[in-house]
Amino acid sequence: MSKYSLPHFNELDINSLDNYYSVEIDFKKHRIELDLNFIEKSIDEQKMESVKIFIDNLAMLHSVALEELKNDFKSGGVVKDYIEHHLEELAEKVAISIVDKSSKTTAKEQQLLSKFYLKRIGFYPENDEQFAVFDFTTDHESTDYIIAVNFTEDGEIVYLSMES
Repeated sequence: MSKYSLPHFNELDINSLDNYYSVEIDFKKHRIELDLNFIEKSIDEQKMESVKIFIDNLAMLHSVALEELKNDFKSGGVVKDYIEHHLEELAEKVAISIVDKSSKTTAKEQQLLSKFYLKRIGFYPENDEQFAVFDFTTDHESTDYIIAVNFTEDGEIVYLSMES
């Protein structure tokens, strides 16, 4: 039996893993879910060390992901699609509750862009190209849509996607 101590998850037996572990933590004024996902029953300690490094650097990686959301919006990517969808298709249900329509200084798109917050981080230690996924939303009560920011094990962003 080989135990590995991981922040928030405590001790895990890396030679007898369950498929799924989940905890909730407070982060940036929100309650977020952290989950660990495994296919195999065991994993080497180096992969767990990579997960630990991600957890230890959540604030920095969160900032990197938020900057990527802004860049993607500016370049007309999936974040722009998400915002347009919520302003057009779901206007009455979602956007009105989030956006200040009386604001003369800030465009509705920019207001909605500034409302993104982290909802969940999923770790997939056996997947090098989708090692960690940061799920962002603008309002978890009114929409099921998220923007998923996918990181490699090395902390590089691979891609963003809109999911529901």
